[in-house]
Amino acid sequence: MINILIVEDQKLLLDGIANSLSMDNDFCVTRKLTNICDAYNEIKNNGCDVLLTDICTENNNNSLNYISEIKKSFPEVKIIVMTGLPDISYAERSRENGADSFIYKNISIEEMKTIIKSCVSGYKIFPTPTPQESTLNSLTKQEMKVLKLYCQGYDRTEIGDILSISVNSVKFHIRNILSKTNYSSMSRLAIYIIHNNLISLE
Repeated sequence: MINILIVEDQKLLLDGIANSLSMDNDFCVTRKLTNICDAYNEIKNNGCDVLLTDICTENNNNSLNYISEIKKSFPEVKIIVMTGLPDISYAERSRENGADSFIYKNISIEEMKTIIKSCVSGYKIFPTPTPQESTLNSLTKQEMKVLKLYCQGYDRTEIGDILSISVNSVKFHIRNILSKTNYSSMSRLAIYIIHNNLISLE
């Protein structure tokens, strides 16, 4: 039996996932949490085989900021990150921070069960990016911040103020972004990204 700790701030979804998994004799949901902040102590005190966590949890706590520490302290625990947000950077960031697998919430419960079992067996499962997504994933963290702010409607001066960098630095990042993506303007790139839901603007 696979013991699972679930972290999900939407209680209806949390209960739905927990109930669906609990109906299968191969799974046991040991605890349901709404905040990733509570996961470390829960694992320390009671353990689990799998941590299944949403990215956005209660009080705006992002699980990507916590899973690295959890993985270092409990390397035997398999961490599966899930999200319903269309941000192409999440999968790669999850991998970099130590997650064992990454899933989107639009999959079926049967697919989720299969991924959990595969993950426990040692397989790492991450979505295969499209060529366009791979190109965007090649951007640095700072370039991604500039791109996201531009897509949110901020101009170069405002982006510089928000990121505490000079306008010239913003221009430098924009040149790199356009060079890597082969777009002639940030406006066209932003339209493409927004139209295809490639970055979460929340």
